[in-house]
Amino acid sequence: MDFFYVFLWGLIFVLSLLNFAGVIKYNKHLLNCLLLIWAFFVGFRSEIGQDWTNYVEFFNTGIAPDKTSGVYEPVFNAARWIIYNLGFRYEVFFFVLSLFSLYLIKICSVKLGVKNIYMVFLVYISMFFCFYQFNIVRSGIMASCLWMSFVYRKENKNKMSLLWCLIAAGFHVVALMFLPIIWLANKQYKFGWVVGLLSVGYIVMAFHIGDFISSLFPILGTIDRVSEYLDPSNLRERGLTLGAVFNLSLLLYLYFTKKIKYESEANFRLVINILIWGLFITSFFNSIGMIATRVGQVLNMSLIFIWPFFISSLKNKGVAFSLFIIMTVYLLLFYTKAFRPDEILGFSSIYPYQMEFNGIFR
Repeated sequence: MDFFYVFLWGLIFVLSLLNFAGVIKYNKHLLNCLLLIWAFFVGFRSEIGQDWTNYVEFFNTGIAPDKTSGVYEPVFNAARWIIYNLGFRYEVFFFVLSLFSLYLIKICSVKLGVKNIYMVFLVYISMFFCFYQFNIVRSGIMASCLWMSFVYRKENKNKMSLLWCLIAAGFHVVALMFLPIIWLANKQYKFGWVVGLLSVGYIVMAFHIGDFISSLFPILGTIDRVSEYLDPSNLRERGLTLGAVFNLSLLLYLYFTKKIKYESEANFRLVINILIWGLFITSFFNSIGMIATRVGQVLNMSLIFIWPFFISSLKNKGVAFSLFIIMTVYLLLFYTKAFRPDEILGFSSIYPYQMEFNGIFR
């Protein structure tokens, strides 16, 4: 693993550990500097990520090479148009998009009252950063915008919640599929309902009937990206992964042992509810790998808030520290998965890291 990836993970781990131990306090200015540094490395990368070439071509020509229509969603197009006509290079475009998505996560963390915000980014970098910042950029921005929508829904600011969902759809139309979940995110779910919902999802997965159920909704095939996800070549089952088992175990443990917290604290209830829906989506649509991955990942981002909530709620410092170490080992193993060779390409599209600085103006 080269210097950039070690630096990226190692620094936020140290800050998370020191904040957990009470050695340092959260400093918003320090975090803002880190966001700028991370966005700089994302923006000025060279040939890193499967979509890098497509997005460079899109920025330089205004034409989306991987879309039959030749255009991306309107907000993404508008961001490109503004930055291009100001005379900047594509690296600045990447930088601005990355900083925007990262800063939204910070805002969500503050609004949710997370005590150790460094830990939020430790989990994000370990599980989502390489995926969202390098490979599927529009989906990554969509995910951050949708979490703003979830948070505003929790605050009962429904107009702002809808606005952020529409902004998310302006980067990736798939965001519109989340409208029902946004509406349901603030509910208080009873034990029977949670068990019933998850049971349905895992029964569908176990008996391989996801394809049949999706065929009952032909309207999905008329939505640009969704129709691609339903293409027979993408109907590949993911199965019950170790990560899914781990997430399910964590959810059930927190739901049963933190029932009072779930019922009384809206912030905690929101992230638990989103994880419930994430596990349901990934199991119910398991036979449609693209939906399980793209949609499920947005909902599974709840983990970046759940882990800090969970560890900070433990009164026994010894137990909390032990859990922090276990979490860290798990996250490090998860992080290194991102650098494995792609099954189709035969090599990793993000490793080793490469940078090329040619200025910021064309």
